[in-house]
Amino acid sequence: LKKQSWPFPLHILTVGAIGVNKARNLGLAKAHSPWVYFLDDDILLANPRHLTQLISIAKENAAVAIGGEYSLSQNVKTIDKVYHQISMSWLNRPGSVVSLVGGNTLYKRDAFREELLFNEDITFGGAETELNMRLQKANYTLFLRPDIAVEHRTQLTFMDLAYKGLRQGMGHSIDQTILPQFELIESRALEFKTSDFNASKGQYLIGRCYYAVYRYLLNIGYRHGVKTQSTLFSYPVFFK
Repeated sequence: LKKQSWPFPLHILTVGAIGVNKARNLGLAKAHSPWVYFLDDDILLANPRHLTQLISIAKENAAVAIGGEYSLSQNVKTIDKVYHQISMSWLNRPGSVVSLVGGNTLYKRDAFREELLFNEDITFGGAETELNMRLQKANYTLFLRPDIAVEHRTQLTFMDLAYKGLRQGMGHSIDQTILPQFELIESRALEFKTSDFNASKGQYLIGRCYYAVYRYLLNIGYRHGVKTQSTLFSYPVFFK
């Protein structure tokens, strides 16, 4: 990254450990602004006013977190369409718990003064979900805005999809107060409907095969992964 190409101060921090939640907690510890926006490395902000609009919405709503959806670029591969549908299934579901995606969510920094941090035992796949549930259990409001979309450029291979399924299954932690809602999300995420997948019959059948592989490896990962108990309000406070 060339410093002169950025119109704002840019600081690159190295976590030194595996796990997206470790990186997120480090970012929270170093942040100074009242809002912290999390993006993944395969996200493109196509709208030049995206951040301005996001902050405006945040100021108008009494929410501790505001998230949006993922969109796909034109002419993506079938495998990317399949994974996109899986990702969006976590958002478009029934139930009272708002599930926001970690690659497109703005958090109010003050909320994390109450010892509510990302669970660093969860290293991959839906790693922010457990925190979002704890925030709502603590009576904070989470807000989903479908119109706040960012472009998700996954560019997956078959091995990428298989790896994601296995790792995402292994990454789930269990808490008896959170597990019932997690199972609600999981059951919705494992749906695959023709109406959600705009493709020819041949592409749809290929998509079903991709999806079957993902679901199979997700279940294997979940059965054999190491589960950790997630105790509410048990994380250290970064902020003084």
